[in-house]
Amino acid sequence: MQLRAPAESEEIAARLSIPNTYFDLQYVRPDFVMLRITARNLILWSRIQPTKEWIDSQIPETVRSGVSNMSEGSMDTDEFDAEALFQAYVNIVTGACIALGLKYAGSRNSDAQELLYAYTVHFLNEIKHIPVRTASILPKGLLQYVDRGTLELCLHLIVLSLSLVMAGSGNLQTFRLLRYLRGRIPAEGQVNYGLQMAVSIVNSSDENKCVFL
Repeated sequence: MQLRAPAESEEIAARLSIPNTYFDLQYVRPDFVMLRITARNLILWSRIQPTKEWIDSQIPETVRSGVSNMSEGSMDTDEFDAEALFQAYVNIVTGACIALGLKYAGSRNSDAQELLYAYTVHFLNEIKHIPVRTASILPKGLLQYVDRGTLELCLHLIVLSLSLVMAGSGNLQTFRLLRYLRGRIPAEGQVNYGLQMAVSIVNSSDENKCVFL
């Protein structure tokens, strides 16, 4: 007999919690942090909301306050590993965006679309300044603490999440973004085959006959 976990089990979700101390964060791989966030929200499916407040709620207070204080220059970096803190931060945000994309896949939800687009533009601006501007939703200067490769990965995962939400819509804003990313000159060799595939694999609906391959 196969046992099934109760739907939206708080107990199971708690096992996927994020370390809430600077010390513990140093011993968890950042990509595992992302997976934990995504998996926890797949369990707590009905609680996913297409709002910045919901994404912010996924970030432990220790991480949120630490990143905020570091961005304002009011915290001594000798007290902890700043890189581990910011790596955890961007991976938490990305994991939440992935969960958002999965829940609203194919829905063309305008709130989810606008939010994911804003996060995409912010990450893109951290890597390379572009003329598109949105309201600031993340601390600036992430590249000071997070390597370019990680930012590129987070950027493309959020783009995939955005594409899930807008699948079949023929949304021009999304297509323009994908076209820009696909034609972008690799930044210091960080745009590898996998990242290019993340953009190129996204197709429009058949009725629009517009394929980005």
